[in-house]
Amino acid sequence: KKNFYPVFLYYKNMIQVRKEHPLLRINSQEVLNNQVQFVNNLFPIEKSRGIAYTIDNHHQYNDHKKLLILINPYDDDITIHLHEQHWKVKVWGDHFHFSNYPDIWGENHLPANSGFILFQS
Repeated sequence: KKNFYPVFLYYKNMIQVRKEHPLLRINSQEVLNNQVQFVNNLFPIEKSRGIAYTIDNHHQYNDHKKLLILINPYDDDITIHLHEQHWKVKVWGDHFHFSNYPDIWGENHLPANSGFILFQS
């Protein structure tokens, strides 16, 4: 832990994010199938291995209305466009927000080899 403290901290924060959001703890395949939807139009065509999906609350949990999970598997930054939808940032690469969530919309640059969790209330 001492030698890899930043990695330890990252996983500690990810565990906290998961604990805070019931949408990230769904343990039923049937429920998950009804709530997950892959989004195919966020990543540029030449970067089509990028992953984007939403988890919709469907009013089953007292949590955020919807989560958007983004994964940039490339060794370079990628530009995506969130269209007209406004999101709040929970996780942006190595940056975690547990309060005072920044707003995000429009064109955004995703750092290389990183993941993101956005939400709508």
